[in-house]
Amino acid sequence: MTETPASNTLPELTGINGTTAFTDTVCAGNQICFDIFSSDQDATQNLTLTWNQAITAGSFNASAAQFPVGTFCWTPAMSDTSQFPHFFTVNVEDDNCPYFGFQTYSYSILVTS
Repeated sequence: MTETPASNTLPELTGINGTTAFTDTVCAGNQICFDIFSSDQDATQNLTLTWNQAITAGSFNASAAQFPVGTFCWTPAMSDTSQFPHFFTVNVEDDNCPYFGFQTYSYSILVTS
């Protein structure tokens, strides 16, 4: 018996607010909030978003939907000012069976004074 491999298109995430940009700049003390949109060419699959919590004072919430929208918010302190950006990652996973599609995207925020 020959098994046919399952096909699965990987799910995707946008950059900041649906753009292709994955980097932004914010002044210390000012809040930054943006949305990250998910999609999958396999229209019957459901997606899940998770983040690595690398910006501990930030928050990330994903809507409960087939193609969730993730919202990241953070108000950096003056102590977060740096010449190097702060990074966090978001994972997007589909529910394809027998093999899940999975990708990780990285977002960076430069905090200035």
